[in-house]
Amino acid sequence: MKIIFSIFSILSLVYSIQLDSGDLISAKCQSRCYRNFELRYNNDNSMRKKLKHDIGNECKEDFKCNSCILPCKETFDDENNCVLKMCHDVGEKGECYESCQFLFNSTLTKSGTCNNDKKIKHLIVNECSAACFSDGDCPDIQKCCTIGCSRVCKKPKIKDSRLLPIPESISIQERKRKRSAIIRWVMKKLTPSHVNSNANIYVIQWRWGIQNDIEKMVPWQTITMKTKNYAIIKHVLLPGRYYVFRIAAVNEFGTAGFSNTSNIFKLSKEAKAPNEPLNITAQVLEYNNYLDEWSYKIQWLPPYSDLPIKEYHLFYWESDKNTADILNSKYINIQNKRSIGVQILDDDDENFNEINKKVLILPSYSTKVNIEGLKSNKNYIVEIYSTSESSNGILKGDPSFIVITTKSESSIKNDNMKEIQNNDVITYDPYHKTINHKQINFKAAIASPYFNSGSLHSSISWENHKMCSPTKRNFSIKIYSKSCKSDIITGTTNECIFTFGDLQFDCEYEIEVKEHDTGIHLFTNIFYTYSCIETQGMNEEICQSYQRSGIICLQLSPTSVSCSWSQQTMKQPTETLVGYRINLSSRNSPSNLTILPPNQRNVIFKDLSPNTDYLLRMQTVTSQGLGNQIETIFRTSKDISDVELKNLPTILELPLESSSSQKLSYFLTTMLIIIVVKSISFF
Repeated sequence: MKIIFSIFSILSLVYSIQLDSGDLISAKCQSRCYRNFELRYNNDNSMRKKLKHDIGNECKEDFKCNSCILPCKETFDDENNCVLKMCHDVGEKGECYESCQFLFNSTLTKSGTCNNDKKIKHLIVNECSAACFSDGDCPDIQKCCTIGCSRVCKKPKIKDSRLLPIPESISIQERKRKRSAIIRWVMKKLTPSHVNSNANIYVIQWRWGIQNDIEKMVPWQTITMKTKNYAIIKHVLLPGRYYVFRIAAVNEFGTAGFSNTSNIFKLSKEAKAPNEPLNITAQVLEYNNYLDEWSYKIQWLPPYSDLPIKEYHLFYWESDKNTADILNSKYINIQNKRSIGVQILDDDDENFNEINKKVLILPSYSTKVNIEGLKSNKNYIVEIYSTSESSNGILKGDPSFIVITTKSESSIKNDNMKEIQNNDVITYDPYHKTINHKQINFKAAIASPYFNSGSLHSSISWENHKMCSPTKRNFSIKIYSKSCKSDIITGTTNECIFTFGDLQFDCEYEIEVKEHDTGIHLFTNIFYTYSCIETQGMNEEICQSYQRSGIICLQLSPTSVSCSWSQQTMKQPTETLVGYRINLSSRNSPSNLTILPPNQRNVIFKDLSPNTDYLLRMQTVTSQGLGNQIETIFRTSKDISDVELKNLPTILELPLESSSSQKLSYFLTTMLIIIVVKSISFF
C-alpha cells in the first residue's frame, strides 16, 4: 500500500510539473539568452532602445540570440537529446550547446536550499517514499529535499539578491474591446541591475471556474509570458466565468516564486443561455411486430455555449397532425428570425396536446439516445434543449424539435425491409410521396470534394431546377452515407446552393433536397468521395499526416500556410472543450503560441520564412486543464504560384513562448488547390 501511495504521489506531480516547473525553466533559459544578447550591445545606445521596446523580436533577427533561444522551447531527458534534436542545423552551434547544458542543469537543480522541518520528519519517520528524484520533478519553485529516508517536494529557503522580487498588487481591468483585459502588477525592491535589464520575463498563469469559488476552479495554467510588467489578455476570456491570476518574475538566475493570487475577475458581459442543439436527426432502430412499436435513435450536435453544458433535457410525446404542422411552422419561423439576427422573446408555452409526455435527462457528453415504445401510424414530437450552470443559477437553452411519423402495420408489409435495416430516417412530411430513391430525376451540380478546416467539404447547386425561381423558398438538405458509418448531415438554406462538410474519404453518399415548408421532394442524387490520396490537393505525405496526427497544413503562398485539424475527443466524459492551444516554431525563430476558441479548427499563419521547416503543436484546453497534444512538421516551399486570399480568418495574438516535452513526428509538404465546381452527371 505504501509503494502504491508513493507511485501515485510521483504521478500526480507530472501534470503540475509540466504547467509550472517546465514553463519557469523555459523562461529562465530565455532570460539568459536575452541577457547575453543585450550585453553584446551594452555600449550601443540605439540598439539598447530597440531592445527595450521589443527584445523578443530583435532576438529573432539576431543569429546568435536565435540559436541560443531555440532549445529553451523544449524539455529533455538529458543534454545529448537536446543537442541532437535542436542544434543540428542552427547557425551558431556553440550557443545552442550552451543552452542545452544550461537547460538540463536548471532542470536538475533549482534556487534555494532545503530546510529541516521537524514536523514533516516526524510524520514520515516510519514510512520511506520517493515523491521526487531531482528538483525538476517538483512543481514551480519547490526542491526535492531528503527528509529521513524519504524524498519529498518542499518550498525552499531562498536568499539570493540576484533574483527578481515576487510581483505584488496584481490588478485586472476590463478593456472596452470585447473579451479582453489588461493585467498590471507592481515590482518592489528592484536593484539597479534589475531595472537596467531588458531580459526579465514574467510568467502569467490563471485559474477559472463558473462559480465564485477558487477551490472549484481548474488547476493553474500558463497563458502567456511577457517582458513588460503588464499584459493584455485578448480573445480567451469568456462571459460568465470567474478568473484569478498569478505572476512569477524570472531572470537568468531563476525565480523567487509566484505572487499571491489576484482578486477574482469576471467580465461585465453576462453569459448567455446555450443555443439550440444542432442537426437533430432520427433513425429507425427496429420494429417490434408483437407490440406494434418502433424504436428510434435521436442524434444531435452540441450547441454553442458561453458556459460548459450541464445536461440535456429530451422530451417526446404523441401528437396529432395539425399540432405537428403548427410546431414545424413555428420552429421554422424562429430559425429564420435567428438567421437574420432578430431577437426572439420567450413566449408562454402553448398547449400542444401533449399525450403521455416522457422526459429523459442526459449528461453533458451525450449526443445520442434511443427512444422506444412509439406506436405505428402516429405522429411524435421530439424536443431537446441543453442547460448550463452559472453563478446566477441554471440557464435553459433554446430548444430544437423534430417530428417523427411512424409507419402503419399495413405499409410495413409492403415496404422493402432492407430499407429498415439500413436505418432510413422517417420524419414528418405532410406532402410526402413515395419515390424510388435509386432513380435520379434531376442531376444537380456537385463540387469535387476538397479538404478544408479539418474535414472534407463539398457543395451542391440546383439552380437549373424549376423550383429555383425568384420566389424565395426554404430548402431542406439531408446527406447520409450509403457505405460508411457516419452521422447524417442536415441543413436548411433559402438559396439554390448548399455547402457542407464533415465528409469521410472513400465513401458513397446520397443527398436529398426538399422544399422545407411543404416537404415537396425536389431530387435525390448520389455522389462519391475519393480516398485521401486520390483527393485533389492531397498527397501521400499529407494523408499520412492526417491519419497519424489529424492535422493537415496547406500552403497558400511561400510565406503563408493554412492548418486545420480533426475534431478532438475528451479524455473524460465530464470534460468540456474550452479551446485549442496552438504552438508554431521553427529552428530560425522562437515559438509563438495562441489560444483559439473551441469552434475554430483552423488557423492561417502569415509572414513565414520560405523553404523553412516549422513544427506545429495543437493541444486541447479543457475544463480540467490541458488535454491531448498532437503535432506535425511542414516545410514552406521556395516558390509557389500566388494564391489570392479571400475572407481569411484573423489570427489571434501569439503571446506565449513555452516549453513542451512532446516528440517530433513527420514532415508535410503542402499546396492549396482551388477546386472548380463540376457537374456529376456521370453519376
